[in-house]
Amino acid sequence: MLKTYYFSFVVLLCMCCFACETEKNTADLSTTTAINDTNDTDIAGTSQYNDNQNPNVLRINRPYEQPAGKGEQVTIKNPSKAFTQELPSGTILSVPANAFVTMDGKPVTTPVKIDFTSYNSPAEIIASGIPMKVVEDGEHAWMQTAGMFQINGTTNGENIKIADDKSVDIAYASSETGDFDAWYFDEAKGNWINQGATEIVTNVNTNPAKNYKEVERLTQLTATPPVAPASVNENNKLVFTDLNLDKVPDLQNKKEVILSYAGSDSKLSPENNKWIKQSNIWHKKVLEPTNEKGVYQLTLLGNKSYQIPVRLALTEKEMARVKANFQANLAEYKANKSLLANLTKNKLDQAQLRRNMNVKFMGIHNYDILVKMKESIPLMANFKFEGLPSKVKEMTTIYYITKNEKVVVGLNQRDWKKFRFDPKDDNKLIALLPDNKVAMFTETDFKSAENKMVGAKGQEFVFDMTVTDETADSMEDLDGLIERARL
Repeated sequence: MLKTYYFSFVVLLCMCCFACETEKNTADLSTTTAINDTNDTDIAGTSQYNDNQNPNVLRINRPYEQPAGKGEQVTIKNPSKAFTQELPSGTILSVPANAFVTMDGKPVTTPVKIDFTSYNSPAEIIASGIPMKVVEDGEHAWMQTAGMFQINGTTNGENIKIADDKSVDIAYASSETGDFDAWYFDEAKGNWINQGATEIVTNVNTNPAKNYKEVERLTQLTATPPVAPASVNENNKLVFTDLNLDKVPDLQNKKEVILSYAGSDSKLSPENNKWIKQSNIWHKKVLEPTNEKGVYQLTLLGNKSYQIPVRLALTEKEMARVKANFQANLAEYKANKSLLANLTKNKLDQAQLRRNMNVKFMGIHNYDILVKMKESIPLMANFKFEGLPSKVKEMTTIYYITKNEKVVVGLNQRDWKKFRFDPKDDNKLIALLPDNKVAMFTETDFKSAENKMVGAKGQEFVFDMTVTDETADSMEDLDGLIERARL
């Protein structure tokens, strides 16, 4: 009987232990899931792998919500006819007749909108989230680009695809010489697919004079940014109903003249000379024009004299109109600056070639060669971020930029032990951290540490990353920080 009770007690105890362990494992799993769920939202530029962290499956991981790259649009009104058009960037799209079908394979007969986005600069490539490496036999080979783009099409707001027996010819404007293959990023497989060599056509900039003229025009338009209307200090306003306006006839019909101080000397401002607003101390009040448009000279004479530059104070309605005009001018200025940047970055005097590619799929395409670094120095890289917790390092992608900034490859922690660099190249590192902070290891840092890095060949080397004060909240911010990393 005692044996029976003893056996029952042991069984009950084991069941309790198993339940506790199950509860603990469930809690641990929940915690792990929560950590993984925050990686993509809290840490910019984190893993480029899939949900299972399979290093042989590459995924697009965009650090910003806003679009990256330079977008251009084309509308094909009648897709049943062949269509060719040169984009502002110099790239030519050639579309055969009946090239598009719906996602279920039916011919498209309604107007087609083509979205074409190119990624050339390091900031554009990083912001695109597109992995610039290919998996070969379980190893990651780095890619060196001569131009990357994404092409997509819609009709009536619905996605379309290229018909199986058709292809769209892309003649991509480029300044990179040499032999580059055509690659297509297969998002389903999570890897790049090599589609063979590309043909180069040289001396294709048919009207360079037109481009240079446009650069000159945009340069003139953006020479001076619009100035925001200054807010008026109410304490610097002066109101007159008895002002002598004989010398300013355009104001003589005004029963009340409201003026604001237009000078820069605070000692003369009405705000610091409140006594001038006292009644019956002036026997003469005169307003006269000056050589500066919109600025007058106010003279008050009494026992004392007071003379300051002024301008007409705007009413609330007038100020609203001025602010609206400023915003319109500012938007136009920024648009012109963007156009100018696009033109100058295309290196108009060098971009005398186009690379042809036959595109059979909508999506991401690249002109690439795999990087061969025969003289590179292998390192077991590690990274230090002063003032940041060590956990940040584990979830951060380090972007290695080299080869005239045509290699922009994201390196996760599992890649660091296979890091390599060529001392002859323009090497720099950029890391996107939580809260859009940025850390960098500049070209100067590489040169300063070169001897130590070469001496550590095959061993661990710790990169002491500089965490900047600025944040990279957009691709434009990132572009400016990369400019700093070039120093």
